[in-house]
Amino acid sequence: MLAVATVLVGSAQPASARREAFAAPRDLREISYYPADGGWTTMWTNWRADRYDTDLGRIASLGANTVRVVVQSELFGYPEPSAIYLDRLRQMIELADRHGLHVQLTLFDWHSADYADIAGSKTWARAMLGPYVGDPRIACVELRNEIDTTDSAALAWARTMIPFLQTFLERRTPVTISVGGSDPLPRLGALKTALAVARPDFYSLHYFGGGGETAYWTLLEAKRLVSPTPLWVGETGYPTTPAASGYADLAPTSSAQEAAQSHFLKTLQWASWKVGLPRIGIWTFSDFLPGAIPGESIPEAEYHLGLYRTDGSAKPAAAVVSTLFSRTKPRLDFNNGFEQAVADAAGHAFPAEWSGQVRAGGAIAQDKSVAHRGRASASLRSLDGRTTGGFFHITPIATAIPARATAEASVWVRVRARRADVRLALDWLNAAGRYYRTREVRLSRPGSGWTKLVIKASRPAAGRSVRLFLKVASSTGTVWFDDVRFSVRETKPS
Repeated sequence: MLAVATVLVGSAQPASARREAFAAPRDLREISYYPADGGWTTMWTNWRADRYDTDLGRIASLGANTVRVVVQSELFGYPEPSAIYLDRLRQMIELADRHGLHVQLTLFDWHSADYADIAGSKTWARAMLGPYVGDPRIACVELRNEIDTTDSAALAWARTMIPFLQTFLERRTPVTISVGGSDPLPRLGALKTALAVARPDFYSLHYFGGGGETAYWTLLEAKRLVSPTPLWVGETGYPTTPAASGYADLAPTSSAQEAAQSHFLKTLQWASWKVGLPRIGIWTFSDFLPGAIPGESIPEAEYHLGLYRTDGSAKPAAAVVSTLFSRTKPRLDFNNGFEQAVADAAGHAFPAEWSGQVRAGGAIAQDKSVAHRGRASASLRSLDGRTTGGFFHITPIATAIPARATAEASVWVRVRARRADVRLALDWLNAAGRYYRTREVRLSRPGSGWTKLVIKASRPAAGRSVRLFLKVASSTGTVWFDDVRFSVRETKPS
């Protein structure tokens, strides 16, 4: 059974004095933290308590109850931590507590000491955790961030250190360890095998997978791999730079990528909920200013994973996270009515969260002059009256389709053209997230008004997830789409 920590209510007296029952990972609503101008070690060397206090207040305002704080062993002093850095950690925990936040404390970050030095590791861990044994402000302790599962010495070290931490913390504070990378399942399996009976209280999986099309299947298999030990998605996020898009055909603009970030996080939260896991952990609070991440050749995407921009303004994903922290069952909306817009490459309004392509002589956009309901639609029009075509597409939030299930989609279509070939399609993706098969229906008799187009399709044998396409195979005028609906009907086995 997991150790029980506690959750904070009220604000008049020290928060830790008024906490209710809290269990990690089940109750975690967590955001990882570094300030915009101080990533990793810089946060601790350029200490600014007032700045951190403000940022932690913003984290709490989103409905988070936990902040992830990462400490680097060599910076803090190994194997004997510096009194200066121990005091800064104390201040950080007190600041978090002031805002009703627990702390996930991630130890041994950037640890470069010899993993064979078990005595040194235990000495350092005792000094770091000694003041916090049984402290309800600490939600959980992560031994190591994204441990290298190809390093046998690191795995042997973890096999010793996990039970050591559990015993030292009197099993009152859960202990975890994380894996990440582009292939998290093999890493998670290797970690579990290497740890043998030295199991953490829960495993933490870090997932950064494209547009989230395979998230459900990845999490389902990850849960199976580590069962009966609990699993949690401790880090997930999406970069809002056009330099690194997880969605094909997305407009190469920051606003389009920010809408995609919201869509990705909604998809991951749905996948986690559907698999029966706790709420996802968010990476990270803020984007980073140039040079704020120590090291060389840092990928552009690493600077743009925050819920807030470097000027402190909130991205749309901040509101999404607030909603997913407050709801038990995730919302499945994805700008179904095309009411929200972003800028495309030319600066024109384009439906947020959607991707698209158009052939020469055509244009695709959000259109506020025509709507089935609401204030807008999505349009594809010929610029010169000649034949053109293109499509809009999106990954539904509930993109994974179980066996014996049927996907159903609908869209209202309006056509003003001499000739138009309009279709609604489901593209099936296989287990690797690659295209497998298409099922589509065609609008048979376009009229001057709105017509509803509906498709129903059972999942094919190798199909796992879907993308929804609104297609104009050919048109000499304008085609509008509005009020998209998508649902999955599951058939219970007899």
